[in-house]
Amino acid sequence: MNNKSSLTTSLVLRNIDIEIKRGRHIGICGAVGCGKSSLLQALIGRMPLLSGHLAIDGSVAYAAQQAWIFNGTLRENVLFGSSFKKDWYDRVIQACSLEPDLRILANGDMTEIGDRGINLSGGQKQRVSLARAVYSKRDIYLLDDPLSAVDVQVGKHLFHKCIDTLLKDKTVVLVTHQLQYLEHCDEVYVLDEGEIVEHGSHEVLLCKDGHYKKLIEQFHSNMDQAQNTDDISEIVDEDISTHNDNTSKQSEGRTEEKYKEEDYDKGILTDRETSQIGTISSDSYGSYIRQAGGGIVAFLVLLLYVVAISSTAFCEWWLGIWIQTVQVQENNLIASNESGSNFPISANTSTTSLDKVNNTIIGIEKLQEESNWYLMVYVYSTITLVVLCVLKGLVAGGVMTNASVNLHNEAVGRVMSAPMQYFDANPPGRLLNRFSRDVEEVDIFIPNLTDNLLQVFIMILASLVSTAYNLPVYLIAVFLVAFYVYIIKVIATIPLLSLKRLENVVRSPLISHVTTSCSGLNTIVSFSQENNFMNA
Repeated sequence: MNNKSSLTTSLVLRNIDIEIKRGRHIGICGAVGCGKSSLLQALIGRMPLLSGHLAIDGSVAYAAQQAWIFNGTLRENVLFGSSFKKDWYDRVIQACSLEPDLRILANGDMTEIGDRGINLSGGQKQRVSLARAVYSKRDIYLLDDPLSAVDVQVGKHLFHKCIDTLLKDKTVVLVTHQLQYLEHCDEVYVLDEGEIVEHGSHEVLLCKDGHYKKLIEQFHSNMDQAQNTDDISEIVDEDISTHNDNTSKQSEGRTEEKYKEEDYDKGILTDRETSQIGTISSDSYGSYIRQAGGGIVAFLVLLLYVVAISSTAFCEWWLGIWIQTVQVQENNLIASNESGSNFPISANTSTTSLDKVNNTIIGIEKLQEESNWYLMVYVYSTITLVVLCVLKGLVAGGVMTNASVNLHNEAVGRVMSAPMQYFDANPPGRLLNRFSRDVEEVDIFIPNLTDNLLQVFIMILASLVSTAYNLPVYLIAVFLVAFYVYIIKVIATIPLLSLKRLENVVRSPLISHVTTSCSGLNTIVSFSQENNFMNA
């Protein structure tokens, strides 16, 4: 019983019983947070159904409360995968009051709109979302408060010219806080705390003296207060508007000339992402070294690598000398014993055997003493090697981490201080790519590669020095191999760099597409555009 009670209280919608006949206009109202938007999402199947059933006969168009706009032209946002039909398109644009906006935009409906409609106002985004739903010519229209972000005059135009005229023969479910339009609806549903508390026509609900009547009275009271405030502001602004009327015509001409001079007048908003061509410049290496702490810090790290790797070479060299010395002494000891055994047997045999045993014992003791000395040097050198390797890892890791942190902080500082036009021209996916994959490479890939490079380079250099000292003739082969490796490096560097840069450039649109699709998933599903977005 308790479990059932807790489950009931956690539900967003409860006891919903709604039946909408074809061609009727339904209004849904209620207080903020009562479940109006959740009801529309349930109708498009975006909420889990725990009990009961949901049946919809016909295609559905959905206009979300928070208008979803993707990166593309305004026309592409309206068409949303549908074919372009000029007559119907013009009617929809006029009914959704987008004609004045098209005259303002740089290239009309072919103007590029940024991700999430970054270069549109809230009212413009809401009207584009409404136009998308209307243009689709669906059987059922679910409109989630499309009049909230527009002023009174535009709201009247949208309702009477679009919803009440263009969609008069369609099934419309309208969620709104503009209660003055509910009297034009065939039926009104009132929600409170996730339940339908009243439903019926506007006149019938007013006679019941219930939730709906209270909402209407509160709405008219707020409208009266807003009207008084508007009257005062109109008196204050009257002188200002008189002065501005004289200068508006002059400023219009100047504004048009300004728009023509700017690049984004042609409707192109997003800059094309480019990559560097050729090898990595020395400035890039210098920038990384500066962020790591400067040239002195880099030299100290390099010196630490040289000492650590030299310690490794010393340990190996000392171990080789130790083994060689022991083998020589053992061979000498065996040879002396064998030479002593070739004497003939005589009275002095016992004395000779005793001397041989003594010499053997002395040789073994001397060998043991030298082995202990070699062992002591090897143990201390090994301990020193371990300390140097740990110190090298801590110092080099700290320096490279410092470089990564400084590069990240500098990038964040520049982005945070960038003008708004920068964010208009660069979609969010591009910024996410810079601060995710690129930062990951600076944090992980570059330190690992640098560590391997320094270790291998110093070991090769030490080997070359040893070879030049012991067997100089082998340097001829070394020079030939080095020349061959250099040719391979020159041939392979350019395509590898190009592929890496191409990968970084291609990833940005993918991230933008995924983030945009996730934010507009409800709209995409309601319009059955899943395949188009997955194959985009």
